[in-house]
Amino acid sequence: MNNPIIELKDIDMNFARRGNLLRGERKVHVLKKLNLEIYPGEILAVVGESGCGKTTVGKIITGLLKPSKGTLLYNGDSVYKLIGFGNKEYKACVQFIQQDSYAALNPVRTIFQSLSAPIRVKNRHISQEEIRRLVLANLVKVGLTPPEEIIMKYPHQLSGGQRQRVLMARAISLDPKLIVADEPVSMIDVSLRLSILNLMIKLNKEMNISFVYITHDLATARYIANNGRIAVMYLGEIVEINEVNDLLQNPRHPYTQALIASVPVPDPKIAKLDKKIPIKSMDLMNLEKRDDGCSFYPRCPYGFEACKHGEIPYKSIAECRVKCIKEDIK
Repeated sequence: MNNPIIELKDIDMNFARRGNLLRGERKVHVLKKLNLEIYPGEILAVVGESGCGKTTVGKIITGLLKPSKGTLLYNGDSVYKLIGFGNKEYKACVQFIQQDSYAALNPVRTIFQSLSAPIRVKNRHISQEEIRRLVLANLVKVGLTPPEEIIMKYPHQLSGGQRQRVLMARAISLDPKLIVADEPVSMIDVSLRLSILNLMIKLNKEMNISFVYITHDLATARYIANNGRIAVMYLGEIVEINEVNDLLQNPRHPYTQALIASVPVPDPKIAKLDKKIPIKSMDLMNLEKRDDGCSFYPRCPYGFEACKHGEIPYKSIAECRVKCIKEDIK
């Protein structure tokens, strides 16, 4: 692989939780020593259950949040040390697509006004005619045709799928190197989800844009990252990262195994043959008192005493990195 375009190194993220008068303010340790590399032109799916920190990772990558500890690198340089043009370049090269397309668009601005604003900011001396040409061209790229009928509409006059395409058009208007898409199809009709996923795959191939696709849905993650990688998150840690087909066929971390085993199988005969992972407990670790050991230990059926203490190192097996000390992992 080439050198990564984005690197997250030892990222920790704490959020303050307001308590009562006796307990005062409490710290919730959301992300713990998270490391992640994103390569040019790849599609990386980040998968995990609700509350595991997926969206927080996406906001750190796009600069919307600054971590409590750790470093964010862009082409090898610290984003937090970039000043002037370097920082503006990063903000243009990394774009964010929100889950709620209606909330992401100003309801009192037309689609043309929403799409022309970033183009005008990036190109101060561009003419109005050229802005209009670029807006129409970007709408065509994302499959909104004829674009002349779209630009004067307001967000409420479009469907959820159309609004999501408008967000895509706004993102590509700045010629980004990376787009972080936070559950972009979760609020869209099932019949339209495939078209949005295909659009992202198309933009990835034609414009060489890297994608970080955040989801809790393994099916859509497998589809969009078919030739890429999947990172599995649990309570603010990446417990396993691997090429998509190898990870789904040979999950190594107990949480990944449980996650895949929980996917319903439509054929009852095949479902009976599936071996379920006997999760030990439904209790989650208290993030206000996060231990140094494995976050999955309270629920892991294979956990032993050594899992409770100390830093759990990654094991590297071919392209896979798995955060587990179980001896039979291979």
